[in-house]
Amino acid sequence: MRWCGLTLALLLASSHVVTAQAPTTPPAPAPVDPARLDLHLKAWETKLSGVETIVADCKRIELNKTFNAIEEFQGTARLMRPNLFKLDLFKKGDTQNFERYYCTGVNLYEYRPKEKLVRVYDLPKNAQGQAVLDDTYLSLLYGMKVDAAKKRFDMRLVKEDQWWIYVEILPRSAVDKQEFVKGQLVFYANPPALAHLPRRIWLEHPNGDEVTWEFPKIEANAKLDRTEFVAPAAPQGWQVIRANKQAQQAPNTPRPPVPGMAVPMQNPAQPMQVPRIAPNP
Repeated sequence: MRWCGLTLALLLASSHVVTAQAPTTPPAPAPVDPARLDLHLKAWETKLSGVETIVADCKRIELNKTFNAIEEFQGTARLMRPNLFKLDLFKKGDTQNFERYYCTGVNLYEYRPKEKLVRVYDLPKNAQGQAVLDDTYLSLLYGMKVDAAKKRFDMRLVKEDQWWIYVEILPRSAVDKQEFVKGQLVFYANPPALAHLPRRIWLEHPNGDEVTWEFPKIEANAKLDRTEFVAPAAPQGWQVIRANKQAQQAPNTPRPPVPGMAVPMQNPAQPMQVPRIAPNP
């Protein structure tokens, strides 16, 4: 699984707290002007600039087609730029089944309660030697530059209406294609305070399994303290594994995982249709 940093809540550049409706299925989309894609992407880049901290409620829905099973996790993501991150997710109906990730700016800590295991990953570094969190498709959620996004992904505006903007994303590189074969980003179109903030990302894995991230409540530039991103010691009886060594990584060494994204089972099933988001009443 490729590294990531789920800087995913990094979603948004507004000082507002937002609650959105759950998705429903609307009529088929009408044709759109492809030239409007650049306008929306530039507005998205501008909207996300200047965000220093994020607190977001989040939901992850996984469709496992091998077992025809759906799992739902809910929780909270916290981010402080440039490279601090915390994610807590709990399985719906089972608070003892949780996932926890801490990005300390140097390492990513992955807590796995079922295995009583903590995996510690070295983060990749940029040319200045600073740990970075954007080597992943999830960087779409916290403001890639438009040129970088279009270079890395094929992007197409598939629908826009009064409330939502739907953008299809297709990976270009072989490495990204190991993570997903196609996806969809949904941005707010209204109200104006939320326009071009991400609301949802849907991805289809190479095996046909799917994952949907929802962000129904978001507060950008929230007050956070750096001490919130200090990874706690492993509970008694847990094993700690150093999963990689940045200085010794070979080209095929797995990078840290996408936080909260389960490894999909192999299955050739066809993908389901992604529901679109209905406007607020």
